[in-house]
Amino acid sequence: MRTLKLFILGQIVILYSCTYNSTVPTPVTDCSVGSIVELKETAKVKIIGKWDWVKTTYSGRGMVTTTQTPTTTNYNMSYEFKKNNVRIFINGRPTDELTYDIMYFGEGTNTVDDVLAIKFFNPKTNSYSQSTLLFLSTSFNCLTLINSHSDAGGDLTFSRTE
Repeated sequence: MRTLKLFILGQIVILYSCTYNSTVPTPVTDCSVGSIVELKETAKVKIIGKWDWVKTTYSGRGMVTTTQTPTTTNYNMSYEFKKNNVRIFINGRPTDELTYDIMYFGEGTNTVDDVLAIKFFNPKTNSYSQSTLLFLSTSFNCLTLINSHSDAGGDLTFSRTE
């Protein structure tokens, strides 16, 4: 009888000590760039891969800062960088394919900064977009494209998935 009681007590202890570990990944809600890559040669290699959109932040003079995320907009966006081009996906479907070049901001002019920029080219329309500042974390897992120029546009933040 005593053996049975010890057995039941042992089973109760084992049952209550078990925990459930969920395998559902937690969505990324922030991706801080912190220190950034400063060499364009490094950025050209380390940007290659798939990046999931985390948020877009809009701010300007006299404006309240607003933030959009996959949760608030009900859509997902990914950028898949290859050596010379980037494929853009919305909700898992490819929507655009652009070529790009990483350079120093102002490169090709008489004022060149030490800040990296990325310039996208759309072969369908045969046109360039304006240069976008490129902040790639030195851990190579966070990417921010600064598109807020002259109180227009938003800053896109991505986290690396591949």
